[in-house]
Amino acid sequence: MFARNSADLGVRREQSRRPVQPHQTKGRRCRGKNSVVAGKGVPATLSEPVNDFTKKENLEVKGKFQVLRAADNTILIAVGQKYETVFLTKSTKITRGDKTIQPADLEQGDDLQAKVTKTQGKMTATEIVVADK
Repeated sequence: MFARNSADLGVRREQSRRPVQPHQTKGRRCRGKNSVVAGKGVPATLSEPVNDFTKKENLEVKGKFQVLRAADNTILIAVGQKYETVFLTKSTKITRGDKTIQPADLEQGDDLQAKVTKTQGKMTATEIVVADK
């Protein structure tokens, strides 16, 4: 006689079900520890209104931004209540005062003035000036 289900085999049902790992569940509670919540109350002053800035294509704006995270070729900036990733090219110049600095030298909370172009949903910075502390 074949066992139709695990109950016939004498296996207790609770043991046969594997517990769900918390990262597999949906919802806010499983966000990674280092996920960034966009700058709360970080004012971004733009030459265009924020909602246009995040939607329009081929847009070049000068704006003041605040750094949330900085890596080698990308910077995460706060735009209003959202955050955007800005890609850096090889020709991107980052200056603080009169010194040229590396993207890795940027810290969270640094204020930037940047020229940003947006093409196909990808924002690229051409020139970045960091405010002196």
